Amino acid sequence: MIREDENAIINISVSFDGTWQKRGFTSHYGIGVCIDILTGLVVDFEVLSSYCHTCTLRECARRDGKCTQEEFEEWRETHVDCVKNFSGSSKAMEQEVAKRMWGRSVYRHQLRYTEMLSDGDSAAFKEVVALNPYPGHVKVVKLECINHVHKRMGTALRKLCAEQRFSVQRALEVLGLLDGDNSDLDLSDNDDPILDENYQPPPEEQSSSEDEGDSSDEDPIPEPTEHSRGRRGIRWKVTPLTPNPAEYQHQDETDLDRHGWTPLDYFEQYIDRDLMVLISECSNVMSLSKTGDPLNMSVDEVYHFFGACILMSCIRYPTIRMYWSKALKITAITDKFTRARFFKLRGAIKVVIDDDVPEDLRTLDKFWKVRPFLDRILQGCKSLNRPDCASIDEQMIPFTGACPYRQYLPMKPNPVGIKNFVCATADGIVLDFELYQGTNALIEKVEEPEGLGLGSLVIERLCQTLHPGTKVYCDRFFTTIKGAQRMMEKKLYMTVDLAEKISNALSETGVKNLIQLSMDGPHVNWKAFSLLQKEIQKQVDKLLLNIGSCGLHILHNAFREGCKTTGWDIEHTLSSLYWLFHDCPARHEDFVTATGCSTVMLKFCKHRWLENVTVTGRALKLWPRPDLRREGTSRQTSGSKDQVF
Repeated sequence: MIREDENAIINISVSFDGTWQKRGFTSHYGIGVCIDILTGLVVDFEVLSSYCHTCTLRECARRDGKCTQEEFEEWRETHVDCVKNFSGSSKAMEQEVAKRMWGRSVYRHQLRYTEMLSDGDSAAFKEVVALNPYPGHVKVVKLECINHVHKRMGTALRKLCAEQRFSVQRALEVLGLLDGDNSDLDLSDNDDPILDENYQPPPEEQSSSEDEGDSSDEDPIPEPTEHSRGRRGIRWKVTPLTPNPAEYQHQDETDLDRHGWTPLDYFEQYIDRDLMVLISECSNVMSLSKTGDPLNMSVDEVYHFFGACILMSCIRYPTIRMYWSKALKITAITDKFTRARFFKLRGAIKVVIDDDVPEDLRTLDKFWKVRPFLDRILQGCKSLNRPDCASIDEQMIPFTGACPYRQYLPMKPNPVGIKNFVCATADGIVLDFELYQGTNALIEKVEEPEGLGLGSLVIERLCQTLHPGTKVYCDRFFTTIKGAQRMMEKKLYMTVDLAEKISNALSETGVKNLIQLSMDGPHVNWKAFSLLQKEIQKQVDKLLLNIGSCGLHILHNAFREGCKTTGWDIEHTLSSLYWLFHDCPARHEDFVTATGCSTVMLKFCKHRWLENVTVTGRALKLWPRPDLRREGTSRQTSGSKDQVF
């Protein structure tokens, strides 16, 4: 774009849209962009922020009494680099950005944004029109994005067709509404014309499932007749699906008779003495090659190390060093190791000799350093009897160290770790597992993987040891049409429809007596809820009580809001009691020395208020103690940040 006159103002058409740091209109940061339609260049943008971390810290200090109001006001006058430039909701950021960019387009860029191309949300356009940025020159005109119009139209038509079955004539009438001055669509070049305008599809025949006298075990699939052949293709008759699943043959369990087993026998089913010997040898060799000093790790010491780790997982302290403290030590651990010896073994333990592993194997297997250990665990899992029902799902192994396939899944209880696909029994006993190393690693372990996605590949891999007739339960991530067909060929059966399961479970009381259905999350199982809603409405002409996805979460939130209205600041108090001693053993030892109380505060969960009864009870026991601890430590740390009460 070249200006003949440098002072001339040019009218251009721009595409405008806004975005946020995260979804849900709860973001503190938003950005709006104007792009020239002809050139595709960004002509202007604006970043809005409704949050300043420095201001928040100062406000908290003022509220907690760490600084006076006069000090806070004096600091605010000198705080010139505040990043907060907007006060309002995140939804209003897009409107504010539009007002700012249209208001400065002339004096900053010598441009007039006369045409605004945006999505169907006209809130930003209304703000620009109300602003009237170019008085006496031109009005801003809104252009509709054809992609958004197409998307909204397709969604509306699909919803309409799903709610009721249209005849061909009725469908043409709906599509005919698109003809006119406001549409560029032309239906004259229809590849499949309807020659008979009075054609009506034949009425649906009664399903054989409604006539018990004519039911049979095997109903042949009817061939299409001339009457059922419509002008728009073949119309098949509806027949009930009558599967004939293979009967599961129970495995003989005499080979795994665990009568009289000791805890060590259960342990050695997964980690036997041969693996312990391998760990001892590899650890000694690798320690000697790296440091030059012998480690002298014996097989018995390896057993004691694993036992100490298991005991630490059952009796959890904030830090490992606390297990050797005078007040909290556990003699089963301290009698076998000194603290320095335990940390030395933990840093030197190995299951392979690195130089013996070839480079090609290191490239193919990202877990080659622990592969012998994983193979022995997997061998113990595969030695278990296979039940007639199994469940397949993913889990996260918590791990924050260096790993090439460490994952971050924010919706998981442990968001950072290694993703592991698991096949387990109804009791939670693991039958098989596969650590995730990418799709290519799964393709090499599956026969005929062509056309299978990640979910189907996981199903194929973990079902290799299951017997015919096994019922496999999994979620929608693993269920695909091709994957289900492959399972049927192996006589392995995926889960049935959830709505059907609920209806069968309510066979005695009846679906009509169902009042409300709670689910385990806000975005799952709504299809089952919709199907049950239609079934109940069809039977008794009433609707289910919809109070949200989970009634328990609603009670949690209601209790939380009730506590907030009291003004007691319970949430901050219980959370501060926990973080006061979290990951700080020295502070906890000072507390034990001053008060003689070795009780540890429990963690407070902000979104499960009803489960915090034990946390509150523990806090009531510790409530008078911080004052004693403050008196005992004030001589040493005057004005310490530990004095939060």
